[in-house]
Amino acid sequence: SYLDGEAFGELRFRVHRASAPDALPDRWPGYDSVDILVIHGYPVDALQDEQLEAILDHARMGGEVVLSPGAAATWLKSPEILRFTGPMVNPYPWV
Repeated sequence: SYLDGEAFGELRFRVHRASAPDALPDRWPGYDSVDILVIHGYPVDALQDEQLEAILDHARMGGEVVLSPGAAATWLKSPEILRFTGPMVNPYPWV
């Protein structure tokens, strides 16, 4: 990833890219060392319920989670993502 190892002032980025859904933790302590979890166009429907719950628990306990659909904006309507966001007002009705 282009930010891996980069430093900006006192900030240093360490980037890990999960190559497969089974590479993600299935319990919230697995995200303990994560400052910001970015889920970008990831096949969230391929995750196990335990993995989704671990991410949700991480967010409930103050962890930062950024959801980014990438090219597939319909991804935001998936049942897995709605577990994070709840019902949303769609500002883009064409999506």
